[in-house]
Amino acid sequence: MLRFWAIDWGAPYVYHPDEHLVLHPALDIVRDGDLNPHWFQYPSLLIYLQAGIVAAAQPFVRAPLTTDPVLNHIGPWDVLRAQWPFALGGRLAVAAFAVAGIWLLYSAGARYGAAPLGMAAALFLTASVLHNESSHYLTTDVPATTLLTGALLFSIAAAQSLGTQKEPRQLAAAGLCAGLAAATKYTAGIVLLVPLFVALSSSLRLSVRRGALIVGAAAIGFLVACPFVLFDFPAVWGGILEQRHNYLRGYNPGGNWRWYLEYLYWTGLGRPGAIACALGLFYALIRSVADRTWAGRRLHLAFVIVPVVYFAVISSYPSRAERNLIILLPFLCLMGAAVCWRSAQLWRQQNAATVVFIIGVLLMGSPGISASISWDRQRTFPDTRALALQWIDSHLPAGSRIAREQYTPQVPDARLHVTYVWSLAWRDYAWYLDQGTDYLVVSSNVYNRALQPPYVGGVAGPGFYRFIFDHLPLMAEFVPGIGTSGPTIRIYQVPHG
Repeated sequence: MLRFWAIDWGAPYVYHPDEHLVLHPALDIVRDGDLNPHWFQYPSLLIYLQAGIVAAAQPFVRAPLTTDPVLNHIGPWDVLRAQWPFALGGRLAVAAFAVAGIWLLYSAGARYGAAPLGMAAALFLTASVLHNESSHYLTTDVPATTLLTGALLFSIAAAQSLGTQKEPRQLAAAGLCAGLAAATKYTAGIVLLVPLFVALSSSLRLSVRRGALIVGAAAIGFLVACPFVLFDFPAVWGGILEQRHNYLRGYNPGGNWRWYLEYLYWTGLGRPGAIACALGLFYALIRSVADRTWAGRRLHLAFVIVPVVYFAVISSYPSRAERNLIILLPFLCLMGAAVCWRSAQLWRQQNAATVVFIIGVLLMGSPGISASISWDRQRTFPDTRALALQWIDSHLPAGSRIAREQYTPQVPDARLHVTYVWSLAWRDYAWYLDQGTDYLVVSSNVYNRALQPPYVGGVAGPGFYRFIFDHLPLMAEFVPGIGTSGPTIRIYQVPHG
């Protein structure tokens, strides 16, 4: 219910700034019949899935497949209203991935300990506001996390079947899921380290043979879902470097590790869940020493090392995005559930232990469930951008020149002359005067990130926004609140003469 409720938020506009990055290449593939996405800042698996959705829906939707902003009279990050059903189909697919990921985490937990442990891990992931929110977006994070969870499940199964006939199948399945995860979101490929840890043996020959099986299966999964790594490697490598450059452009003098931890504590997992997950990592570290089996010790150690390494990597970049934490959630939820299950087992009476476990897990998950319900309910309200667009259509004279930034209404270019800049602070105020701009449309989702880290507008960003806030006439403001959702939208008039 949580993952599918309000899945159509924003309809018939695609307001999320990253959804077009999946939808536009998919539309191009179906229109041109060229399987090369020609854009590789994201890997291809979700783009191909979206292309399949577009191809299946096109006979019924009959929307244009063009993505050229000049032809469509929209911004480069916008989607036509008629193309909305394609985006909705993609969102439904992502929500289905989310539900599948919760089930896979339950299965992983049940194998790792017992069915109640799996149920607790699944509940923690269900209660995660971060996971729930991203399940409503046509973006790569949730599908990649689901495939990553599959790799964890098969890694646990492999650790329990080493030396048996099931070993090769489980190791290959773990590698295949890791490769598919990387083909959905590059950084999700870090999960490949988990089955490789499991595969280690005192015999170098055996370790190499197992590792080759895992890496080979991962390569097959990645190349099948992202084949132009072979056919257009320079473009793929260029896309990866461009994405890295995007993360290096941010500026955060305080370091992002603190921000990420605070986000997990207050929002991503919630305070009770975050504490349980932190304790779970320490518990896994203890088990990596105390476990009776060599394979078990390596598995527990991987469950500590891999998330810590990933966290250190994403924290090292000056740009930050909470969605980068989603990959960590299966690890954290599984470890949090494990420590809760182990703590309950300390009670001598089994019935009492079960009751304590159930009550404790529900108490830890209830804040996240409540917050997710509130988030979903808020998305059912009218969006501030839709209200702002209605005001623009009824109040601004035809022929007016508007400059708008990302997270603002999708103003058609037919009646008004529209200039799009991701952040208006990327240009100085004199530039807008030279262009004859009559109105500036700004969004809190941009200017808040320019007035404080990650300073998306650069050094001059704070001064630009403070100038227009203090000196330009505010024509209209749309603020989220009771009965509305979305960012704050402000429309300023640019005086001339």
